[in-house]
Amino acid sequence: MLSGLRQARRRTLEALAGLTEEQLEGQVRLPQGPADVRYCLLSLAERDDGRRVALAALYAALDWRPAEAARILALAAEVHGQLCALLLGVPPADLDRAPGPDDWALREVLAHVEQTGQRYLLHTAYAVERLSSAAELPLRIPAERLPPTSPQVRPDEPLSAILERMVALHDRLFDELSGLGEEDLAAPTIWTTWQVDVRFRLYRFAAHARQHLVHAAKVLNAVGFRQSEAQMILGQAESARGRLEGMLIGLPQATARRAPSGGLPSVQALLEDGAHDEEATVDTILRATSTTQ
Repeated sequence: MLSGLRQARRRTLEALAGLTEEQLEGQVRLPQGPADVRYCLLSLAERDDGRRVALAALYAALDWRPAEAARILALAAEVHGQLCALLLGVPPADLDRAPGPDDWALREVLAHVEQTGQRYLLHTAYAVERLSSAAELPLRIPAERLPPTSPQVRPDEPLSAILERMVALHDRLFDELSGLGEEDLAAPTIWTTWQVDVRFRLYRFAAHARQHLVHAAKVLNAVGFRQSEAQMILGQAESARGRLEGMLIGLPQATARRAPSGGLPSVQALLEDGAHDEEATVDTILRATSTTQ
């Protein structure tokens, strides 16, 4: 359901992240009237904002509401969008530049975020497994079933591949955990030395990612990386996209394909239109900037 939007966004970032401030001043003619490239770029986030409002209306018309687990996990999708925003434009060399001899480089920070997400998923699934197990399972998952806590990096792997793998992990955890019910959310589990429940652990997906979003920002600031204006604007689009994707967590495919009464589109049609709209925006910008590239 999201593949079209994601493909359009990959093209957007590849085509437009290198725009200069001079190119942002370029003029375009829109159906509403004249504007500049900067406005077109800023409109990407604005249009996803509009899609979120439209989704809320569609859900009401379809009589569907995400479960509590899905609403909690939507926070993780939002923070992931913020992380993607922060990382826009980071050159390969800055992935492996540590601020100091005892500091992690950005690659290590991202590896830690990914591995901790995997650990959290396994901890949470195990806690739910204990509820239906005929055997008496220990409260804490056996350590051998977990990935290591220290960052296991893949040297020379490009940032795009790291982010694609993180998206795949998010999709997996959303698929596996968004349908948890009230009894599942109350299942006991362990976080560090605390005895908590699955509901607490679901909130930790966003909380831990947010902690290392700040960590990654500190590393990039220390090594001297600065985003261009175009990258900052596209970062706003990535943040808005994370919030939009969060609203889709737990949505059944059958519900997404069903158009409510009253002439409203289906959710799937709304997302397909969004992909086409973004592709058209990119084409407009590329035509306007082709003479100044």
